[in-house]
Amino acid sequence: MTSYLFDMGAPRPLAVQLAGATEAKDAVAMGVAPVSRTMPDTLGAAVTEGSTSAFMNGLHASAVLTGSLSLLGAVLAGVGMRDGAATEAD
Repeated sequence: MTSYLFDMGAPRPLAVQLAGATEAKDAVAMGVAPVSRTMPDTLGAAVTEGSTSAFMNGLHASAVLTGSLSLLGAVLAGVGMRDGAATEAD
């Protein structure tokens, strides 16, 4: 999120302070943009966009990982069932 804030023109000290804040990280992890009423509109928009992007990237990564592990589990279960059926037939 820090690089996104720099790209949007946020002042470097403010962007570093915001990106390093534990509360901000927790808020982004919950899908909430850590925007305050005292922020300029452009900075608030940049924080909201960066937070949304970070949250959606995390959701995408977790969905891909979960899907891959589920597919791997299904393949392993299928191989195990096939090997078990061949052993019982012998």
